[in-house]
Amino acid sequence: MKSFRERALSGQLKYSAKNRDIETAFRFVETGDANSLGAIIGDNGLTLWLYHFVEAIDVPRRLGAEDRRAVELLLRLNAFPLAGSWLNRVLLEERPDEDFHTLVREIAESIGISSDVIDVMTVANVPHLLRGTEPNSAGRYVLDLDEARLTSALESAFTARGSYVHLVGLFRLLLGHGSERLDAVVPPVRDAGRLDATLAALLLEKGNGRFDDLVAEVWRALDDPLEQHKFSALLVTHDPDRHRAEARDRARQYLLLRGNRPNSGFIYIWLIETFGAEVLDDVEEFFRDEYVTSHSISMVAEALFTALGEVAVPALQLLTSHASRVVRLAAATYLVKAHTAGLDELLRETLANGLKEAIDDSNPYSHHDRKDWIRLIGDWNPAPFEALLSSLADLKATTVRDASAQAVAKIGEPVLPRILPRLDDGKKEVRLWATAVLTSIDTPAATAALEARLDEEDDDIVRDSMLEVIDAARTARGHFVTRDEIEARALRSEKKLRSLPAKWLDLAALPPLTWNDGAPIGERMTRYLFYRQSRAKATLADVEARPLFKMLDRQSGADFAHAVIRTYLSTKLAAADRWALAIAAILGDDRVVPFINRLIQECAESSRLLMAQLGLDALAMLGTDAALAIVDSLALRYRTKNKQVAAAAAEAFMAAAARKGVSVDELGDRVVPWLGFEPGKPRTLDIAGKLYQVQVGLDGKLGYRDVEKNRKIASLPKSTPGEILAGLKAEAVMLKDVIKGQLARLENLLVVQHRWQVARWQELFLNHPVLIPFGVRLVWGVYDAAGRLDGTFQALEDRSLTTAGDLPFELADEPGRSVGMVHPLELDRETLHAWRTHMADFEIAPPFPQLDRPVVTVRDDDLETRVSRSLQGTSLNAMTFRGRAERLGWTRGAVGDGGFVEDYRKTFSLTRLVVFLGIQGLYMGISRDESITLDDFCFVQREGADVPAYVSDRPNDASDPRLIPFRAVPPIVFSEVMADLAKIAGKSDEPAHGD
Repeated sequence: MKSFRERALSGQLKYSAKNRDIETAFRFVETGDANSLGAIIGDNGLTLWLYHFVEAIDVPRRLGAEDRRAVELLLRLNAFPLAGSWLNRVLLEERPDEDFHTLVREIAESIGISSDVIDVMTVANVPHLLRGTEPNSAGRYVLDLDEARLTSALESAFTARGSYVHLVGLFRLLLGHGSERLDAVVPPVRDAGRLDATLAALLLEKGNGRFDDLVAEVWRALDDPLEQHKFSALLVTHDPDRHRAEARDRARQYLLLRGNRPNSGFIYIWLIETFGAEVLDDVEEFFRDEYVTSHSISMVAEALFTALGEVAVPALQLLTSHASRVVRLAAATYLVKAHTAGLDELLRETLANGLKEAIDDSNPYSHHDRKDWIRLIGDWNPAPFEALLSSLADLKATTVRDASAQAVAKIGEPVLPRILPRLDDGKKEVRLWATAVLTSIDTPAATAALEARLDEEDDDIVRDSMLEVIDAARTARGHFVTRDEIEARALRSEKKLRSLPAKWLDLAALPPLTWNDGAPIGERMTRYLFYRQSRAKATLADVEARPLFKMLDRQSGADFAHAVIRTYLSTKLAAADRWALAIAAILGDDRVVPFINRLIQECAESSRLLMAQLGLDALAMLGTDAALAIVDSLALRYRTKNKQVAAAAAEAFMAAAARKGVSVDELGDRVVPWLGFEPGKPRTLDIAGKLYQVQVGLDGKLGYRDVEKNRKIASLPKSTPGEILAGLKAEAVMLKDVIKGQLARLENLLVVQHRWQVARWQELFLNHPVLIPFGVRLVWGVYDAAGRLDGTFQALEDRSLTTAGDLPFELADEPGRSVGMVHPLELDRETLHAWRTHMADFEIAPPFPQLDRPVVTVRDDDLETRVSRSLQGTSLNAMTFRGRAERLGWTRGAVGDGGFVEDYRKTFSLTRLVVFLGIQGLYMGISRDESITLDDFCFVQREGADVPAYVSDRPNDASDPRLIPFRAVPPIVFSEVMADLAKIAGKSDEPAHGD
């Protein structure tokens, strides 16, 4: 067992290990000599290193002598907030028969710390006072305090902490087990100004009306407009008949003030959503206020139109003359959407003035503004603006120029006579603009105009734009580019073929390329291929090279691609030469996969993220099973240590699934590489007249067998040809990456309860060389058409099936039946015990935790809970929190003002569920010495497309209609989330709450 010092230095404390105070602390923990502590005892008990020190203290049931002295050290240093935070964390794991609070009291009493100090520490720093609905040991301690001690501790807690998050736990405790004592507790909380909206919500929800008047009294006395608004929303929701009119009047009184009114926009939005058309006059007054920011007005305008539709039009019309162009754009956007008659002249004037101002604006960021005005004009009626839009044809800014072209194209064919002359303009930008217009019009006449101009165009960029449209149109008409046309294009580029695009290219060292009929394509066409493909910026076939690639012999192309990528990998991987990846992807076979995989990992490790992403694009374009399996495994490999690479890999894999018309999980099954094996058989090698077998062992590694001697061998004989050994080495590397990917993928499929049809399961887990180890080392269930578990089994190495009682199991392939990994929640106590015994008896180690996963069910009192505060107030080191959460598959939510992160989230795509965990104090760039505090968590049912992680999507309050009660969360998802939260909040593998 590791010593306390070893455990502490394995975490963040290792970065401060040379600190003398830390060494003094370690000596005390190891020896108990309190005389050595004089140098570090002082008034400040929250020295930064202590935040990491406390992370190493074990749970009380395993508290050895060193851990006990570590707790004692916190108390001796007056680090009561940290001692309380540790106690709060471990209380999450306390069992009904345990008393962690008494243990802390005993340590405190042994060094002369008074009970008054323990009272304050508990009330100020231990918000977790309940285990489900019953008090834990800290909760029982608080309930045993008499009124004087409780109120005294509470008043001292106000001084001890600036935050009042800790009071949530106290209120929840007393509301459930001593509501009469709240009469003594609430007044000092109110008098100290600590009765915030969160506490008020608890009193209104659970107080049976006893505290309604008191909450209303606090509400009326509040000076902070935002806090008063929160109370207004609470009270109107709680008792609309009583508070609706007063809440509206109070909001109006604040909003009628002139000058800077923070958060007024949010208050107006609430008024609109709550009172609708009743507050239109107020909103119009808001729109006239010269002190209001354009951002606030835009937010309110959106809320107004969303809530009232055409009824909002008169108010929105006021904004078309606003001084801010941003506000005028927002108003015009909603007026266009309203389709209200009689607004044509107003819209024409507003749109024309807005675009002209944006064009004249010298601000370097104004191109975003120009695009928005142009797109809105295109959505409304671009015809009156043709001249203005056409004046943008020679802009260098591609995005604005293209937006203008798309808007003009919406006028249709009537615009052709005015566009065609621009194809002859001396400026390349104008010709590109005209080409974009004709491309967007996309009619035979527009395409014919481009074809007529193509041979006269000498700029490759303009010509490429034309070719994209022309080749697509020709293909649609049944005309495909011929070899003669390709050779003519190469001849046309003769001058540009004199030099190769990279010095490391040696044509003489490359295998020759041949046409499909076997004839060599020659040096000129090879140079033309390099020249054209080197012009492509993305990992895509160049528009002129595309038909050439299709005419090449597949085998010669694969040999050529293999040589190119191998040579490129021996260089410094210059980004300018990334076209080599495209050639490998377009012409290559599985031989290029290990090289591209190596490039991705080298670039990811050296922070060359663009090159890593280009490598992923190449594997996805190659699209073979081996290539996509690597993409899938990289998405999981870099999930925590390089999120950008992981996200790019996941996106590339999803795109590949979409192209193939299957789900991500189905593609995950399809792309597990066969590595040259046949279904259900080992591979046989003839080496110097002797036969050897190669197969994937249950450990996921390549294993060998001497057929003649019928025994396993550690390696193949020395006489094995080098090319065979090299091939097996490459396969072993690929197998290692694939197995890692399958571990994470299959564990996720267990959580979401993925099912396979019986025949498909047999193909995968009985016959696939890479997946049969998973078939043998996991327990499987067969399910009927209604999804009910109808039996459990395990596969053996000989591909037969067995029960937990070691009896043969017959897997019938009947309509509606399916197979999946069983979750312990699905098994009764006897069956679960039988399988655990069976796996232990036969020494079968699962590839990941299956039968021993934590199991958590929804408690009766939480069936209707939508937002849980059971973890609220739990303090963790920021780096510790982030590491734990991200290793478990949680991702950072949106980054708000000041770089603060409000939540972490985890998505269960098959059930379209997202769980949000609120965070306080986490911001971008936070140091390793700082701490964060956990907030509430909730489950959200999403409809439609997933919301990107950079969008703030966490519900703001318990009334959000997307929230679902815990009873409606799929049991396995609920259990897995609770287990995750327990690991995030503490060091144990036990769940956050539950049996």
